[in-house]
Amino acid sequence: MDIIDVHIRYDADKVCSSCGTNNSIHYNHFIFHGSRYANPDLEVDAWCGKCSGPCELIKPELLEEESAYQ
Repeated sequence: MDIIDVHIRYDADKVCSSCGTNNSIHYNHFIFHGSRYANPDLEVDAWCGKCSGPCELIKPELLEEESAYQ
């Protein structure tokens, strides 16, 4: 039986645009048979467990810039 290791790439620094954390992020990916790479789900790429819903991932400094304007 052949086993294929699949690699997923993501930016570990990005955070949820709503809550500003990344410790509850779930990444939704799919794998084509025979492929070595996972592909992000185009409908819901990331899900935030803290916010209980789909989320947009942003760089933390963008969140800080938004806060400065409010």
